[in-house]
Amino acid sequence: MEGLWQKLDCADFVSFLLSFDVVCLTETFIDTDFQSDMFKDYLSFTAKAKKLSHHGRNSGGVVMLLKKLYAEFVREVKVPYENMLVIEVDEVLFKTGKPVYMIGVYIPPCESPAYRVTENGFGIEPLEQCLLDLQGKCSDFHFIIFGDMNSRTGDKNGMLECSADGMYSDEAEESFSRTSKDPTVNAFGQQLLDLCSAFECSIVNGLCDKRFDDGLTFISQTGGSVVDYFIVSNELCVDTFLSSFEIIPRVESSHLPIVLCARAIRADTGHPDSGDEWIERYVWDKQKENDFVAHLSTSSSLDEVTRATTELDVSVDSALNIFVANILSAAECMKKTF
Repeated sequence: MEGLWQKLDCADFVSFLLSFDVVCLTETFIDTDFQSDMFKDYLSFTAKAKKLSHHGRNSGGVVMLLKKLYAEFVREVKVPYENMLVIEVDEVLFKTGKPVYMIGVYIPPCESPAYRVTENGFGIEPLEQCLLDLQGKCSDFHFIIFGDMNSRTGDKNGMLECSADGMYSDEAEESFSRTSKDPTVNAFGQQLLDLCSAFECSIVNGLCDKRFDDGLTFISQTGGSVVDYFIVSNELCVDTFLSSFEIIPRVESSHLPIVLCARAIRADTGHPDSGDEWIERYVWDKQKENDFVAHLSTSSSLDEVTRATTELDVSVDSALNIFVANILSAAECMKKTF
């Protein structure tokens, strides 16, 4: 974020954040527990930023927001590592058969002065130690890691462990292959790839099998790179758990928002123990963008726009309903059932 508070003055940015069930913001520079009336419908969790010297601004900081709708199914797991938050999600929420740990993390770049004043280790080491700690508490779980890791991994992914017969199928190998607009692998990136191999997880960015977005996540005057990731347990990657991954072109920060849509949690009403409940959502799919635009260009769609415009003189609410219905009709190709 490169500082959170000033970004919240932008109503469009706040509206963007409010469109998600879970939000993780890194480099917030906030050194107190985050609270804001703008997010009154969310639980908030804070890993506080810290000042590295007597002069200058705070460094780091992570804030995670999670809709209160799911409050009874989540709990924070306190960890001793800076710039890291861990939320345990009950297995009934994702219907995974195992608890899921959501880990939001910020890894300072290798040249950061943060490493002169921390005892947490260098680079990816704190994240690795956190996973080891979780293994000591829970023998079997899934996890989703997300954040700014200042790690460049090229188009690589973790190495698959061999199955009992000494090999993985070609289909399994294909499931974890990636493409990336950033070909570079740096030292932290290699550490991250080693972590993926050791803990049987995979980078979601650019997964070929799912045709996920492989674009740059950080853009500056000197160039671009991929340093922001979602990393998910392998079992969740090969399952139908993940539905889409997208990098959003916004301007609030040099880091672009990355968005992962997972299999739905539960319906907004009812209880997950009451049987299978499904919800429908419209999930933007860049692969279907042309279909969406083509539908809006049809005569029937243009007629609806004209009808909505005419209706403005009678009822703004009615006009808005017509307009929204027209947009949703065009987006029918992107409707997903969870």
